Amino acid sequence: MKREILVLPWIAIALQVSAVSAQSDSVQSLPVCASASSDPDGDGYGWENEQSCIVASSEAEGICEDRGDFPWGWNETTRSSCRLGVQTEASACVDDDGDGWGWNGIASCIVESSQCEDRGGYPWGWNPVTLSSCRLDQPEQPSPPAECADTDGDGSAALNIFDDTGAISAVGAVSIDGIVYLTSTAADTGNEPGAYNPITGEVIVLDDIFPGVVSSLPFEYTVVDGKLYFTARDLMTQRDFWVYDPETREVPQLLGLFPDRTQSFTIPSQLTALDGKLYFTSDEFEIGLELAMYDPQTGVAGPVVDIFEGEVGSDPDSLTVVQGKLYFTANDGINGRELWVYDPATGESTMVADLSANINGSSPSQLFVVDDKLFFNTRSGGQTRVYDPQSGARPALIEYTIDGRQANGTLIGAAAGLLIVLVDDEARGGEPWVYDPQTDSISLMADINPGPEGSRAYGFVGLDDAIYFRAEDTFGDFKLWVFDRATMQLRRFIEPGLGFPTDLAVVDGRFYFSSGSVGPADRDTRVYDPKCE
Repeated sequence: MKREILVLPWIAIALQVSAVSAQSDSVQSLPVCASASSDPDGDGYGWENEQSCIVASSEAEGICEDRGDFPWGWNETTRSSCRLGVQTEASACVDDDGDGWGWNGIASCIVESSQCEDRGGYPWGWNPVTLSSCRLDQPEQPSPPAECADTDGDGSAALNIFDDTGAISAVGAVSIDGIVYLTSTAADTGNEPGAYNPITGEVIVLDDIFPGVVSSLPFEYTVVDGKLYFTARDLMTQRDFWVYDPETREVPQLLGLFPDRTQSFTIPSQLTALDGKLYFTSDEFEIGLELAMYDPQTGVAGPVVDIFEGEVGSDPDSLTVVQGKLYFTANDGINGRELWVYDPATGESTMVADLSANINGSSPSQLFVVDDKLFFNTRSGGQTRVYDPQSGARPALIEYTIDGRQANGTLIGAAAGLLIVLVDDEARGGEPWVYDPQTDSISLMADINPGPEGSRAYGFVGLDDAIYFRAEDTFGDFKLWVFDRATMQLRRFIEPGLGFPTDLAVVDGRFYFSSGSVGPADRDTRVYDPKCE
């Protein structure tokens, strides 16, 4: 009778494992061949001394294959595990997965710095792999911007002297492609248009328009389409328009808009750029002092409107651009001085509102723009009003509430999204307050000069969230102050020289001012750049 033998699967597996193990043991017990020539067929096995041997080469030993279990691999020739990348000397500890443990080619190693955690005790941290303290890498200090330079050699790139004679003022300065255009004064040229390079600290005079020590008295620098416009006088003419093109770098050119002009008490003034055109006030067009415009494309200048018909003129003042329109105050001879607006799209001028039945009008003054709204004073008891061009509603009265009572305040500045209001009361005298249009709230900056005299603060300019100004302290000295909108705190600014700061201005993110004694020979003109601290 024929019988079939049943081999169970686990018995077959065991037999295979046993066979492989026996083969592996047999292979591992073979000696190493002395020469590769013992293996003529290249299978890794040779014959020497009447017995098999393993050829000591990459082919004989086989290739240690990486199967994802580094540092261990599999050698198909020897049918055994092997160590990947075996070296005779240790190399750098490499931590591929960032767990703090690495491989140096021979054995596992600890990468101590890879897991040094900052737990608030700089410069010491904690390594969770080695369970020990470790030294944190020193954090890289941010490099100052490329435009930061210590141009006066005092060790600070944030505060530099660029004129040690006090002859330069940045008030009314403008910038074109990083160069600041301002008025420079020298003993041999007088007041002439100049240019200042904040990177190099160099100041140059563009031209001696009025030759010699007599000044050309340049005023009202204004930029239109990348060119610099201003008014000045020369040897042959009274005040006229001049233009300077930074691309050609030629000396400023006389426009000659008023060739017949010899003497006048009302010079062209209040230069204001809007939509590529230059607006100003002038009485040169036989209609009195009215709003006028110069078009650089056509080279033609002329009156825009005749608000007060006849030769008297409406005497426009405080030209201010808001949302593409030009606002100003004017007197039409009927309603007195009120707020007006000129729309370039329609070419029409209209009175915004008649805020007073008085023949003299409400006399708006000190026009400031915050959040595309127009704020201004009226003479009716120190009132402040706000006009929203978006709604077109009648200018609304702002009521200041201080210490639970209504108080009168006078706008004296606007910066950092806030309005600066001078409130004069018996307890504090005249001190600066800040009004926030967003919250309709008013707060005291500080009682800078305690008592009824007040601090006589003025010259407010804004740079980011900071408001710079000058004010008189308790000793009667004028000092520089800075108010931080973020913290609503006031502090004294750097005290350079002998104090008495003047000519405060902000151009291209830098704060300019002059300081020193009253005499110009002992004064310095300085520039402060907060990015370079």
